[in-house]
Amino acid sequence: MTDRPDDPYLPGSNGEPPSGSQPPYGTPPSAPPPYGPQPPYGPQQPQQPQQPQQPPYGAAPPYGSPQYGSPPYGSPPYAYGSATETPEQRSIRTQAIVALIVNAVVLLMTCFTALPSIGGTITAGIALGQVGSDPDNARRLVRWSWGLLIATFVIGALIIGVFVILAVTVEPSTTPDTTGY
Repeated sequence: MTDRPDDPYLPGSNGEPPSGSQPPYGTPPSAPPPYGPQPPYGPQQPQQPQQPQQPPYGAAPPYGSPQYGSPPYGSPPYAYGSATETPEQRSIRTQAIVALIVNAVVLLMTCFTALPSIGGTITAGIALGQVGSDPDNARRLVRWSWGLLIATFVIGALIIGVFVILAVTVEPSTTPDTTGY
């Protein structure tokens, strides 16, 4: 074991303990403190808060930056789609939601016997999921959903018409019942 007299961190090297805080063992004396620069003691100047820089006109603010101001009158405080959703995509999303609700109500009112309405509910749900990624396909699916809803009403009207025609044209039996009951 060799003691170097010029090493200030070795105890007893020059007979005095090292002054100030000691860095961890093995740290060279010229290295900064391990946890970054320490603030000086004593009175300090108050720092001015920095104003956030505004992005150029038309550019979105950076992610996580605070949004100042309030939305215009009549607009919701949040959008149900993404922030970059176009008005066309909002329109398709609204149509898909309405088609989904109407098809589901018709489906429940017919006790799940309206088969086209089942397809309309499924296509409206798929369209709702594809509005952000593929708006053209979502628009086609919404049209299919409305078409299947119309088909449900047409088939329902035909079935009711057949029952009415049968009720009017079929004559009741005039022969007496001889069974005795």
